[in-house]
Formats: sequence, structure tokens, C-alpha cells
Amino acid sequence: MAIQGMQKRWLVRPAQGRGDKRKWNVFLTAEAKELKHSLIPLARQVVGTALQGFSPSEIARLLEALTEVQRNLQATITQFDGIGLEIQRARRSKRRATTPSTKRG
Repeated sequence: MAIQGMQKRWLVRPAQGRGDKRKWNVFLTAEAKELKHSLIPLARQVVGTALQGFSPSEIARLLEALTEVQRNLQATITQFDGIGLEIQRARRSKRRATTPSTKRG
């Protein structure tokens, strides 16, 4: 996992989300922030190389298409989150139904 590798190298610090305890936020450490300043120009150079030969209108269409792909993936993730919640609820209900009562009469 990429984030775990970055955490081992002291580049990120995870923190549990405030509202939803299933979600985690990942923050850059001071060391990573220093690296960020030198890596951004390199990333821009890589993107520039990748887009060589594309016209501005082709780049715009590509970005629009990638944005749509990102939206589609986000919708799928949201859908799976909903399915995951339904599965968790069903498992809890099943456990409650099969767990013997501890009340004595």
C-alpha cells in the first residue's frame, strides 16, 4: 500500500476522520512538504512530456474525458459504500437473530 510505505518513510501522517470513523485523512509531514516543492516541477515536466504533440483543444478534451472518468469512479465508490453499509446492517441483524438471549426469567 502506497500510503503505508509513505508513512514508514515519515512522509505522511494518517488521522481518523472526525465524523465518519471509517474514513482516514492523510496529512503531509514537514519532510514531505519540503519534497513537494522539488517534486512539483518534475511532475509538471513529466506531464509536459506526456502531452507533447497534443493541441490545446486536444488537451482540453482529454482533461474533460478524465474528469468524467473520475466522476464515474467516484459514483461507483459511493455505490459500493452504500452496499457495504447494507451488508454490515444485514450481518448485525443476523447476529442478533442467532445470538441466544442472556436474560433469565
